[in-house]
Amino acid sequence: MTAPSPRRRRVWRVLAMLLGLYAVYCGVLYNAQPLLFFPGAGPVATLPPPAGTRTLRLMHPDGIETDLWLRTPREDTHGSGPHPLVVVLHGNGDRIDRGADGVMRWLNELGFAVALPEYRGYGASQGEPSEEAVTADLVRTVDQLVALPEIDRERVVYFGTSLGTCFGGQLAARRPPAGLILRTPFLRTDLMALRHFAPPFLVSHPFRNDRALAGFPAPTLILQHTRDEVAPPDDSTALAALL
Repeated sequence: MTAPSPRRRRVWRVLAMLLGLYAVYCGVLYNAQPLLFFPGAGPVATLPPPAGTRTLRLMHPDGIETDLWLRTPREDTHGSGPHPLVVVLHGNGDRIDRGADGVMRWLNELGFAVALPEYRGYGASQGEPSEEAVTADLVRTVDQLVALPEIDRERVVYFGTSLGTCFGGQLAARRPPAGLILRTPFLRTDLMALRHFAPPFLVSHPFRNDRALAGFPAPTLILQHTRDEVAPPDDSTALAALL
């Protein structure tokens, strides 16, 4: 048996080096997922809630505490309730204290109660965020909200933006709302790995909205941004086709 030619050995060495570099690249992407998925996480000083807002501190089974802001409409214009509720789920780089006053005031004027749950690991909420942990927190949060006498449990809407649409989809599969608003949604985040030349199975937080929302029966509004650099516009179209 003849030995490989020098040229063939060089080719194999180059291929081995490229595979090694690719493995390192995939490893870096894998370990960078907390920063890529949850760039807004971290203990930071938050702004005080808008006037008339209640701050609720929720304790979860693992001992983690998370914040929730809740504001109901003015009683002199909309009565004492029970009120329909909008649960606002922000994107991965935001916090509940950013722009909350405008959103709450607008929805309150329309007669809605507004809840802004803060994800674990964000702002004053404890812990570290993940798909499973934050979704479980939100399920318990909604359960506590609909138990309040001022909230109409039959008229709850989830309003998610960017990564908040992923939590909204997972939450809707577990606690179906009366309606769903998805602003620049993702179909499934594991496929984003392909945009970075990495295999999808490396993604720790796949957020399979295609599974969670397939055949979702409640009214759903999808707001698509054709120039969004994070959530592919095609995801909005594909998700709408599944409903």
